[in-house]
Amino acid sequence: LYLVVVTAMHLICWLALYFHFSEVVLMLEMGTIKLPSYFIAESLHYGMALNAAIFYINYFLLLNKIQPKNILRYLLYSAAIVISITAIESALDTYLLSKESFDNLYELGWVLFLFNIKVHGVYWLISGLLKVGINWITQEQVKERFKAQQVEAELAMLKSQVHPHFLFNTLNTLYSSAYQYGDKET
Repeated sequence: LYLVVVTAMHLICWLALYFHFSEVVLMLEMGTIKLPSYFIAESLHYGMALNAAIFYINYFLLLNKIQPKNILRYLLYSAAIVISITAIESALDTYLLSKESFDNLYELGWVLFLFNIKVHGVYWLISGLLKVGINWITQEQVKERFKAQQVEAELAMLKSQVHPHFLFNTLNTLYSSAYQYGDKET
């Protein structure tokens, strides 16, 4: 049930992002490059899939398998993956826009790369912050459970020290000593 709820929440978030950005008229202007608004709406389809790929590669693979062992290797792998996916998306964008009348396709590709790397960097950062936050909350819960178990163990130890059998034997010994030596004066 937990897995179904989490998966549903992820799907709802991605669909909300997709529909939000598809409703917004996005414009991109850098230097002499002005992208047509229809292109940005069309590129959103595969762009959101690539954003999700970066998010989940970082969230499930890099942060779980590589980061705990070596932070430098994690950062290098992260940079390589983000740059590779950005290059793929930028090349696809440039190819789709090559039909338009752009004077310099190299400049177009560079502008698209800079735009895409910023977007991908944000999704990489969000996945990292989310994972760190969830890990912190989980560790705090584990610490609280450990403290509660420790308190229960200490309480059980104290209860065992005041065991009724031990108490009965002590009282019986005191009673027999008092009965045996109680009337004698010293």
